[in-house]
Amino acid sequence: MTAADRKVAQTAQAYWVAFAKTGNPAPAGLPAWPPFNANANNLLEFTAAGDVQIRQPDPLKAQIDLVQPVNEQHLVVNAQYGL
Repeated sequence: MTAADRKVAQTAQAYWVAFAKTGNPAPAGLPAWPPFNANANNLLEFTAAGDVQIRQPDPLKAQIDLVQPVNEQHLVVNAQYGL
């Protein structure tokens, strides 16, 4: 595990601990984790360097939107066969 890996883990853990303690994932000294908004298509990104960035829009949204209908169809077919 590298120093950057440790920093990413510590940062992610700080968000989870803040959420567990207060119900609000906003640890002191770090950017507030924004509530999801489908129109803003926002997300919180933990970078490989251990930093946190609020990204708008999600750079993978187009790819996710492309495969979402296929995934939903698979769920329907699987349900028909009890899977």
